[in-house]
Amino acid sequence: MKAWDRGLSLRFMGFYDCSADLNGLGMPAARSKADVEKKYPLGKVVPVRVLYVSLTAAGKVIIVSRMPHVLAFKPRPALTGYELPAAAHLASDKAHSDISAAANEKGKIDKMWPIPYGTVLDDCIVLSVVGTIGLALQVPATKAVTAFAKVAQLAEEDEPAPKLNKYSGPFHVGTRHRARVVGYDAIDAVVRVSLRPSMVNEKFLTIDDVYPGAAVNGTIKVFRENGVEITISSTLHGFIHKQHLADVALKHPELQFKAGKQIACRVLKVLHEQRSILLTTRKSLVQSKLPIVTGYTEAEGAVPGAITQAVVDRVVDNGAIVNFYQGAHGLVVGGSKRLEPGKSIKCRILTCDSERRRIRVTDNVDEGVSLDELLAKLAPAKPTEFSTDISQVAPGQIVSGAVVRIRSESAMLTLDG
Repeated sequence: MKAWDRGLSLRFMGFYDCSADLNGLGMPAARSKADVEKKYPLGKVVPVRVLYVSLTAAGKVIIVSRMPHVLAFKPRPALTGYELPAAAHLASDKAHSDISAAANEKGKIDKMWPIPYGTVLDDCIVLSVVGTIGLALQVPATKAVTAFAKVAQLAEEDEPAPKLNKYSGPFHVGTRHRARVVGYDAIDAVVRVSLRPSMVNEKFLTIDDVYPGAAVNGTIKVFRENGVEITISSTLHGFIHKQHLADVALKHPELQFKAGKQIACRVLKVLHEQRSILLTTRKSLVQSKLPIVTGYTEAEGAVPGAITQAVVDRVVDNGAIVNFYQGAHGLVVGGSKRLEPGKSIKCRILTCDSERRRIRVTDNVDEGVSLDELLAKLAPAKPTEFSTDISQVAPGQIVSGAVVRIRSESAMLTLDG
């Protein structure tokens, strides 16, 4: 057994030489050969598991690991394998609720939440410089999670790779940096991160970062007959249906939507299962400052009295169906304007029924008219009550009334009095 700055050399069966790097030893933060020698002194016998073997004429290479889960030959659960209470706060709000529910139900947390892909980690501390390969960093708020950034992930693609030195330079031991999770090494149990500013500051890295109504600046990728494909970021793309290219029909949309052009969009719908993002470039929606409606509850913007923007889907007998965001739709009642399919209109929400998934709106957006007045005006008239006492009239009596129905051989009247 012999220690090195970047790992350990071992021999098994008295003949085969093998090696384990710092990650394989579970010591990614080791700063020197002395740290390795302290834990693995010369002559110490340790169990290892062979990961890689290459027996060629040029020489044999055998890579081994000392990681507990590798020795047990069991996969680590979840994305990162760090099911630790100290790392739970790095997860999403859903993770917090799930963890709390598990703790309350069973009295203990038996399945912790991993660090999700795309999580931005503030204030990561450089623990060690691994030669010219990269950096080992400590994740904030927990000493149990170690991250690793390759040297290529320390600068932008068009910039030269920085020279690493543990004592000086922008990445010396002890410096603090913002990083973003971009992967996980299940064998070495190390979170892979990037320190590139463009990656760390990317607003939309995963589809979970995109939400209905979000303003997006995209680049046209290709124009198609049914719409336009948009590049949102280096990892995400979206699609604009031809009906949402503009507020009016375009005769030659291919001239306006050319590949490489930068355009402002707004997210219409996010389909997580299909990993699809639908966008719009209608100016009435992109430039609108009105509240966004994404569902049928007040938390989703469906607040009675609120004025919002919608697009007419179709005209029906009792009004018109309008579309909001994320597939929500409503019924326009008492329309005062001519509503045409495809037209973008301002409307005021009258009532919301989250259980039945229904929204009633009106195109009367006059702020001088209260919601109660609109509801009273649109309320159905109460049926007139008629007397059924025929003793009040006699044959031959002269009466007055109003015709309410005419048939081929008779007429129906309502009598006055």
